[in-house]
Amino acid sequence: TIAFGMGIDKSNVRFIIHGDLPKSIESYYQETGRAGRDGELSHCLLLYSRGDAGKIQYHIRNIENDEEQDRARKNLSRMISYAETSVCRRKQLLSYFDEAFPGNCGMCDSCNDEIQRVDGTVEAQKILSAIKRVDERFGINYIIDIVRGANTARIKQNGHDQLPTYGVGKDQSKDHWHAIIDELLGQDCILRDEERYSVLRITEKGNRVLYGKESLSVAKRHPIKKSKVEVEYEKGDDALFDILKNLRLEIARKKGLPPY
Repeated sequence: TIAFGMGIDKSNVRFIIHGDLPKSIESYYQETGRAGRDGELSHCLLLYSRGDAGKIQYHIRNIENDEEQDRARKNLSRMISYAETSVCRRKQLLSYFDEAFPGNCGMCDSCNDEIQRVDGTVEAQKILSAIKRVDERFGINYIIDIVRGANTARIKQNGHDQLPTYGVGKDQSKDHWHAIIDELLGQDCILRDEERYSVLRITEKGNRVLYGKESLSVAKRHPIKKSKVEVEYEKGDDALFDILKNLRLEIARKKGLPPY
């Protein structure tokens, strides 16, 4: 629980697992903060996939107060960015609370070589170029649509289907470009302007990457292989099955309903 005064009163919690995505970084920070309060090594594991946000987004859409709904949406967006980043997670957490952490922690999955990194400069430049060419006036999904060459009325109306960057990333999925943008956000190459509907703006570092003065490494994405598992079922009791079918038919006739 995250309720104050109602948590686990133990200092030696060694392992915390999040099976569901927290609604905000504040909630995640407080919940994981229950691990290792005695100063000994402890571990935290967040199980996450992009589809996990759907349930939270459904509840957010049902919030009647517009201001509260907007705040909840921003909190979820930041939590998703944290879950998907390949940058030092301690650095990401402290950055959220306006604290700077020099270097890397050497403890999280991003820092201990669990995540393989590759050069992503060219792909980063495609996103940065699209942001620059639309005068930093649009958000994540619109920028991805431009790069992927989406055939939308909005893009055509704005004339952005004529941009040099239109369709330069059509060979990659939306999830791929979301990951690149998360890298750019996590590595301070771009930022969200929360005062202007979360439009993307390029930082000084982002400009250096865009114009080839600095390179950018990104996490190597591994395709998910779906394994085919053959499940063997035991043969049922045919006699019992017939009895149940007859019972269903009898009940259906009494109630004037079809037997299914």
